[in-house]
Amino acid sequence: MGVTMQLKAVSENKLLEMIEGNGDPDGYLFEGGKEALDLGRSWYGLHDLICDGALTGTGPLFNALMGGRPLEHAEELVRSLSAQQTREVAQALKAKSEEELTAGFNPRRMNEEGVYPSADWSAPGELDHLLERYRALRAYYQAAAENGEGMLLYSF
Repeated sequence: MGVTMQLKAVSENKLLEMIEGNGDPDGYLFEGGKEALDLGRSWYGLHDLICDGALTGTGPLFNALMGGRPLEHAEELVRSLSAQQTREVAQALKAKSEEELTAGFNPRRMNEEGVYPSADWSAPGELDHLLERYRALRAYYQAAAENGEGMLLYSF
């Protein structure tokens, strides 16, 4: 089945409220306003692609999808990145070229490790799909960084 993931940019003030327990992370995730980036189940393959492994990675690239500080007052699994961390992720994603991602794509290892959502990462179109999701992820982080926003990472 697999876990799905959404990201939602958030103002630094709103994020501080949530960290302090004065804001409603669950309500913010589903209320109007900013549109979330829905990665669905592709987030896991995308993390593998940008970090060269399903459960590996450090620094800003790891933070893009698996990092962040858990929000204690959320009903669901919600993690947060500060505006500074969001800028660092945006810079790291911008520096990671599609050529570099393509060269590091290892469908055999991904299949062996059971990275979802694909049953066979060597099938035609799998890399193209991940690169498409990478472009969306990079653009979403870039926009948030330019607006001085933090990020909520929501897994369900």
